[in-house]
Amino acid sequence: MYELIKIKDNIYYIPGKTNVGVYNYSKNLVVLIDCGQDENDAKIIDEVLSKEKYIVTDILLTHGHADHCGGNNYFQNKYQCQTYATNYERAFVENPILEPTLFYGGMPYNEMQIPFIKATSSACIDLNKMKIDGVKVISLPGHTLGHVGYKINDIYFLGDALCGKQIIDKAHISYLFDIKTQLETLDFINNFNGFACVCSHASLTYDVSFLVNYNKEKILDVIYQIKKILDKPKSEIDVIRELFTVYNLKMNLIQYSLVGCTIRSYLTYLYTQKEIQPIIENQIVYWQKREAI
Repeated sequence: MYELIKIKDNIYYIPGKTNVGVYNYSKNLVVLIDCGQDENDAKIIDEVLSKEKYIVTDILLTHGHADHCGGNNYFQNKYQCQTYATNYERAFVENPILEPTLFYGGMPYNEMQIPFIKATSSACIDLNKMKIDGVKVISLPGHTLGHVGYKINDIYFLGDALCGKQIIDKAHISYLFDIKTQLETLDFINNFNGFACVCSHASLTYDVSFLVNYNKEKILDVIYQIKKILDKPKSEIDVIRELFTVYNLKMNLIQYSLVGCTIRSYLTYLYTQKEIQPIIENQIVYWQKREAI
């Protein structure tokens, strides 16, 4: 953990809480792909870079979640570097209260306003203005609306577009904003031809098809479990509770928000696919499989 690992040629990554890509594009100048979870994380990453006398000139964010942009202020203050993200993700980087607000669906309680979820506000530039030779931006929405990846030579940096097997086996219901788009993104990634892929929370990946299929199978399993639960009318809270039981997840306020909002995204997906239907009785919204109504 926290060492500079060469992938190929002048392309590296630093494994950590959130893996960080390093592109040594000229002499001792480097571009980072994501920048750590917080200031402490950024300092450790910077120590690794300093051993090679690297200077950070630019940061390319895959998306605006705190565990990917939390080190932004540290690097900007030290190197006066510029940070880029898509416009949707910029809103979260510059206004970090938006992330816990989105997860909770209202003013977030204190437990949701921790550095892992709410970063410190920092400056960010429209990714369309990025002009770094050798870097190709790839749209990979699903985890978030404006999520992107980066291709440098034949190395892909995929952020949270793919989850690692260990994460999936532990969490089961990883955060997703748009289920339909995520499934399309997984199919898109499956056609990538390259030397290796760096995911934010996984080991360096040479067999992207395995990881794509593992992610997709888990999404389809969650869909199956929800439809099974909805053989009879259930409220959203009932669905959350029963899924926590199915996957043996431990409930707390943070999990209630993070997993709960993802389950709501699954309900939206199934509703738009016309597989479930809302029923309103006694001022409560219930959901049920359409063919069971």
